Amino acid sequence: MLVPDLAAAATRWPAFAAAASRRGARAVHALPLALQGRTYGTLGLLRAGPGPVDDDDLHLAESLAHTALVALVARRAAEDQDTLTDQLQRALLSRIVIEQAKGILSASAGLDMDQAFSALRRYARDHNAALADVSRDLTTRRRLPEHVVGHAGPPPPTSSGAPRTQRAETQPAFSTASAQALRP
Repeated sequence: MLVPDLAAAATRWPAFAAAASRRGARAVHALPLALQGRTYGTLGLLRAGPGPVDDDDLHLAESLAHTALVALVARRAAEDQDTLTDQLQRALLSRIVIEQAKGILSASAGLDMDQAFSALRRYARDHNAALADVSRDLTTRRRLPEHVVGHAGPPPPTSSGAPRTQRAETQPAFSTASAQALRP
């Protein structure tokens, strides 16, 4: 947008023209900071006197606008990368704590890993809690395995319809005594 005489354009932008005039601007030229159809902002050039921008000044302003655009895009890309890295890190940490909680349930209640995960998921869903939060509570002993397993009920049957069995006959079923041992 090139406006060599702001007073002549006052009817189009009355508030801006008045504010710019109070600060001594008589001409305004705005160059878009745009890339691939997306506008990131503008570079505004204000002049104390009315008149157009000559070609040399316009080329210099376009170079400044391009440099500013590169800096904005680079910063936004770095911020997006940081956000993605944070999200992936949180997902990985959540997955680790979920696996730990599955192990706790498996060891303390004699469940296989699928059964342990089903118990965790059911408990979280029924208590409107995040799976990672329930898992973290198990790993930090703020929640006892017997509460999760007891809430979940018996394990679902296998695809053949037969009930699932414990992993090994030598592993005891979950008991109050084993829950007591887990308490801090």
